[in-house]
Amino acid sequence: MLKLYIRPVCLLRPEEEVASLSLLVERRREKVRTIKGKENRSRSIAAGLLLRHMLLEEQIPYAEESFGLEGHGKPRLKKDGVFFNLSHAGAYAVGALSDVPVGVDVEQQNRFLQETRNRKLAKRILTEAEWNWWKDAGDDPQELLRFWTRKESYVKMTGEGMTKAFHTVDTLHGKYYKEIPLGTIKDRYLISVCTQEDRTCDFVCKMLD
Repeated sequence: MLKLYIRPVCLLRPEEEVASLSLLVERRREKVRTIKGKENRSRSIAAGLLLRHMLLEEQIPYAEESFGLEGHGKPRLKKDGVFFNLSHAGAYAVGALSDVPVGVDVEQQNRFLQETRNRKLAKRILTEAEWNWWKDAGDDPQELLRFWTRKESYVKMTGEGMTKAFHTVDTLHGKYYKEIPLGTIKDRYLISVCTQEDRTCDFVCKMLD
């Protein structure tokens, strides 16, 4: 089982932010309070509300006691056999739910438009084989974005996060990645989902209002 949920991010007025926070568990409220900037807070709140929807749809209580932490500090559900991960960027929050460990990342495709910066980033995050593949692809910024979101979703699945050096993660031959384009030609996004075992045949994607 692999379910991907996508929710638009709405910029919240102060009274809407207060009302939305009241629906979230305390750990998410604490996280939101540390975030500077109205847009960033709105994204974090949207991710929290998305998780709430995901769990309630699966008849899992959205409550503080439902959550624990893994060794790397990654939030997890105490319920056996259910795993989740969240990400947000720009105008969207996304969430993945699976019966095996899962990671998800969403990025705006216009993030990788500076050619000089892209080369520096590519040298830092790509394996030698990935670098050669990317050069053969003409330094395509969209392919670099694809590598980035794959690697990000992988380290989020394992819980290692930014402690894992991206250039040690080979995604050219990764079996269990799924990529989903999202949005319009003008303002596009890419989502990558990574699971510990193949769940592509059981994949469901839901767009929420």
